[in-house]
Amino acid sequence: MRFFSAIFLFFTLFCQFHIGLAQNSDEQMAVQYYNNREYEKAIELFEKLYDKRPDSYFYTYLLFSYVEQKDFRSAERLVKKQQKKFPRLARYKVDMGYVYESNNQISKASKEYEDAIKSMPAERFYISDLANAFASRRQPEYAIQTYQQGRKLMRSPTEFTYEIAGTYERLGQVEPALEEYFKIIDNNLQDLISVQNRLQNLLLNDEDNSIYELIRVNTLKQTQKHPDKLSFSILLLWLSVQNLDFETALFQAKAIDRRYKENGDRVFDIAKVAAQNKQWDVAIDAYQYLLAKGKDNTLYVLSQLELLKVRFGKITSSYPVQISNLKQIDKEYFKVINEIGFNPGIADIIRNHAHINAFYLNKDQLAMQMLDSLIAYPGISAHDKALSKIDLADIKLFNDEVWDAALLYAQVDKDFPNDTLGHTAKFKSAKLSFYIGEFEWAKAQLDILRSATTRLIANDAMELYFTIDDNLDEEDEINKALQMYARADLLIFKNQDEKALQTLDSIFMVGLYDSLFDEVLYKKAEIKVKQGLYNEADSLLNRMIAFYPSELYVDDAWFLRAEIQHFYLKNKSKAMEFYQELISNFPGSLLTQEARQRYRVLRGDALN
Repeated sequence: MRFFSAIFLFFTLFCQFHIGLAQNSDEQMAVQYYNNREYEKAIELFEKLYDKRPDSYFYTYLLFSYVEQKDFRSAERLVKKQQKKFPRLARYKVDMGYVYESNNQISKASKEYEDAIKSMPAERFYISDLANAFASRRQPEYAIQTYQQGRKLMRSPTEFTYEIAGTYERLGQVEPALEEYFKIIDNNLQDLISVQNRLQNLLLNDEDNSIYELIRVNTLKQTQKHPDKLSFSILLLWLSVQNLDFETALFQAKAIDRRYKENGDRVFDIAKVAAQNKQWDVAIDAYQYLLAKGKDNTLYVLSQLELLKVRFGKITSSYPVQISNLKQIDKEYFKVINEIGFNPGIADIIRNHAHINAFYLNKDQLAMQMLDSLIAYPGISAHDKALSKIDLADIKLFNDEVWDAALLYAQVDKDFPNDTLGHTAKFKSAKLSFYIGEFEWAKAQLDILRSATTRLIANDAMELYFTIDDNLDEEDEINKALQMYARADLLIFKNQDEKALQTLDSIFMVGLYDSLFDEVLYKKAEIKVKQGLYNEADSLLNRMIAFYPSELYVDDAWFLRAEIQHFYLKNKSKAMEFYQELISNFPGSLLTQEARQRYRVLRGDALN
C-alpha cells in the first residue's frame, strides 16, 4: 500500500512540475508577444494565464494588451472584475480612468481619478498605494494630489514630503520640490544629509548651473527667513562647497561658528578641503581665524601646524619661487617649533622645515642636522625615524652624495620590507640607479615593486620599468636618449627646471623618431605645470595623446589634464570630462580609482 501511495505522490508531483513548465513557457511566450507588439497573440495567452492565476502581474499585462489593441470594452470588463475581487483598493479606479483616458473619454477619466482620491481612508498604506498607482499610469499631478489629501486626512503637514518632492523632481519642477525638502529639514536637522543626497541628484545634470543657482537663492531666502534654524545655514554652506566656492563656504562656516558658539570644526573642515583644492588663501584665512580663538581652543596647535604647510604650499606653487617668502616661512617654522618644542610629536613639521632649508634655501647642512637630531631623538617611533632617513637620503642625493643616499634608502628598505615605507625607499633607490645610468639594476628593483601593495608606487614602478625596458638598446652601449632623459629627471628632482627642459628638448635632436618622445612630452608638461604655464602644459599633453595614443603614459596624460582643469584652471566640467575619459577608456589603469574618487568629489558625492 505504501508503494502505491509513493507512486501516486510521485505521479502528482511529476504532473505539477510539467504543468508548471508549460505555464512558464506560456508566460515567456506571452511576454515575448507583448514586447514584439503582437497583442492579439499576447491576449490569447494572458487571458488563459489570468484565469488560472488572477494576480496583478498577468492582470497588468492583459490590461495593457487590451488598451494597445484598442479593445476598451474588454479592458473595462477586466478592471471591473479586478475591482470586485479587491473592493478596498482604489488603484483599480485609477486603472478605469486610464482605460477611459486611452479611449479619449477625458471627463469620465477625471471623475474616476477624483473619486479615487475623495474616497481615500486615512491609512498610510492605502494613500501610498493609490499615489503609486497614479505614478505608474503616468499621472504625477494626481499622485501629488493624493499625497496632499493624505496629509489632510492624517493631519500631518510634513507627511509624504520625500514622495511629493520626488514626484516634483520627475516633473522637472525644482522649486516646489525644494519647498518639500525645506519642510523636512525645518523640523529635523537629522534628515539634512538625506536631503543633501536628494539635492545632489538634481545637480548631477546641471550643465548651466541654473539648478544650483535656484537652490542657492531659495536656501538663502530660508536662512534670512529663519536665522535661528541651523539646518538652512549648513545647507547653504554645503551648496558653496558643491560649487567649489570655498571663499563663500568659509564666510558661512565662520558665521555659523560665531552664531552657535562652536569650537571651529566646520572652519577647520573648510580649510582642509580648500587646501586639497589648492585654494591657499582661503585655507590660510581659515587657520588664522582658528588661531585667533586662542591657545585654549582644541584646534589651536593643529591649526598652527597646518597653516605652515599651507603657506609653504602657496609659496612653492607660484613660479618662480620667491626666496624672500621662503625665508619668512623659514622663520615661522623656527618660531612654531621653538614654541612647541623640538620633539617627535611634530616630526612631520621638522621634516618639512628641513626640506625647505635643503631644497630651497641652500642650507643643506642645517637640514641634515635637523634630521639627524630627529632620528637620534629618544622615543621616536620607528615609522618617523624611517621617514626622516628617507628625507635625509633625498638631501644626500640632491647634493650628489649618491652612495650615502643609497645606503639610507637600503636601511629603510631592509627595516620595512613589506610596508609602504620600504616600498617607497626601494623605489627611490631604483630612481637613484636610473639617474646615474645603472639601468639594469634599476629595472631589477622596479620589477620587484611592480607587485607592491601600494597602488601608486606599483604604478610608478611599472611605468619607469617599461620606460627603461622599451628604450634600453643592448646594441647601443651609450643609450644616449635614455641617458639624457634620466639626466633631465634628476634635474627636475633638483628644482633645475630650465636645464631639465633644455635636456629634454635635446632628445628630439637624437633622430626623427625615438620611443622616448611621448615620455619627453609628458615630462615637459609636468614642468610647465610647476611653472604655472597651465595652457602650455595642456597643449603638450593633448599633443602627446594625439601622436602617441597607445603609449605607456597616455592614462597619466589624461589624469594630469584633469588635474590642471580641476586645481588650476578651475574648470569643473572640463575636469570631470577628462577624469571620465580616463575612467571609461583605461579601466585597468591604477589611476582609475583616484580619478573616479575625484570625479565623485567634483560631482558632490563625497562632500556631504
